[in-house]
Amino acid sequence: MAITDFEPAEAAAIVLDYALSDKLSKGQIQQMSHDMLEDKLSEEFPDISLQKRLFDVNELLYKAFNGTFPTAEHILWSLDKTGEHQYRIITSEYWLDAEDFPESSFESTIREYEEPEEDGD
Repeated sequence: MAITDFEPAEAAAIVLDYALSDKLSKGQIQQMSHDMLEDKLSEEFPDISLQKRLFDVNELLYKAFNGTFPTAEHILWSLDKTGEHQYRIITSEYWLDAEDFPESSFESTIREYEEPEEDGD
């Protein structure tokens, strides 16, 4: 049986249960499966550690149901080093696409974040 054989909210509950049952209660999954039809949960969910997983669930459902689920916009989900001076960027749809990169390489300087020093007061 395919996921598209179910109603969108039922399909969302199935996928959420599979992907996040270790982090969410059954009640949360049921509520979120309905909320996903109207809200961009991956942008709004308060636990930031689950936002990427929610994005993945949402994208699967978005594609399976031909855009029924709203998709996140303008979010950088991951930046992974793939080799010496090579990185892979995963963004939400409509933010960065292949046509945004007219060149295959760029020169830049990456600075690591430094925590501000605390006052000794």
